[in-house]
Amino acid sequence: MKKKKKLIIVLVIVIGIAIAIGLNVSNQRSKGVQVESEKIYKRDLTSLVSASGQVKAKKTVNISANSLGTITKLGVQEGDYVKQDQFLLLIDPVPLQKTVDRLRASLKTAEAAVEIAKTNSNKASADTRRIEELYQKNLTSRAEYDNAIAVLEVAKKQLQSAKLGIEQEKAALQSADHDLKKVTVLSPIEGIVTRLNVEEGENVIMGTMNNAGTVIMVISDMSIVEVELEVDETDVVDVRLRQKAKITLDAYPDKSFAAEVTEIGNSPILATTATLTSTTAVNFKVVVTLVEKVTGVRPGFSATAEITTNHKKNVVGVPIQALVTREVLLDKEGKLVPNADKVKQKDINTMKYQKKEKEGVFLVAEGKAKFAPITTGIAGESYFEVRTGLKENDVVITGPYKMLREIKDGDRIKIKEPQK
Repeated sequence: MKKKKKLIIVLVIVIGIAIAIGLNVSNQRSKGVQVESEKIYKRDLTSLVSASGQVKAKKTVNISANSLGTITKLGVQEGDYVKQDQFLLLIDPVPLQKTVDRLRASLKTAEAAVEIAKTNSNKASADTRRIEELYQKNLTSRAEYDNAIAVLEVAKKQLQSAKLGIEQEKAALQSADHDLKKVTVLSPIEGIVTRLNVEEGENVIMGTMNNAGTVIMVISDMSIVEVELEVDETDVVDVRLRQKAKITLDAYPDKSFAAEVTEIGNSPILATTATLTSTTAVNFKVVVTLVEKVTGVRPGFSATAEITTNHKKNVVGVPIQALVTREVLLDKEGKLVPNADKVKQKDINTMKYQKKEKEGVFLVAEGKAKFAPITTGIAGESYFEVRTGLKENDVVITGPYKMLREIKDGDRIKIKEPQK
């Protein structure tokens, strides 16, 4: 019995507190909640897409090993500026030089064999003519004549074979000469040695179909500098070729550089297996090219880009923080029903009205908050373009954030002076 009395007392206290809170909130609402506001003006708006990425040269060449061997001479260091056809390095030429010397000797042997075959062919031809004369005078047998003709044919074939041997030796020598030239590596482009992976005395290997060869160094032509960005899928739809961009490099935080969009990827950048999850963001590659020279820039520098995707002048702009979403009541004609909370539920159930979520703002109207649905256009840094629903000199509620979440259509408000 005592437990029941205690429970009743607790319930009475809780109900009393709830009633007090309710009366306090009601009293505050009746007096009006204090809000921040701003008057609407026309302004210029610029829509930006921000993304981060890395600097790279438009033209980059990987210098790989075309010959197996040891680097006997290295003519450059990382960071050196090189001209086209400038000497870079030498791979031990001795093994290939020996091959070339051996093939040159083989070519001379083949040439000698041709001379011997030519002499034998000439002798066989003379013998055949002599025996043919004797045969016509019946001074020799048919068998001896036929044998002479056969010897001549063999001699001709031997000469032909010897000549083909020369062609084979020449081809082998040309191939060996070509391989020997490849041990001397020259720069294919003008640029900077942006990476050097080897030192003098190290061994290098050639690449095969299944195994990559040794990348000895990387040469980058920094006359045209690009920034490769990763742009979110929600932003890339607004990016177009030739749009202007502003680049900020982490290495030069106090400077910005002009650029323009030169490439937009059609396929998403594939995430690695380690980072691939159901919530992984989908990004696309966008390349912007700097239109001004940046002294000292290097591939791999971290960069941030702001791409201007749209710009409009003299349009109505509403502060971003003023935008809210509310469930509103619409009549059969699709018009907003004021004081929707006073509409009876049975009228809603009879399809006389319909509920729908709308994006909009709260206007300051005679000491009350009035919800106004709006349609927006481009998004600037701090303002949305308003296409319909607001006009210049309207005053909208901009905060505080908590109040904007809870405020309802028709609530009484107290406002501070509109910001200008």
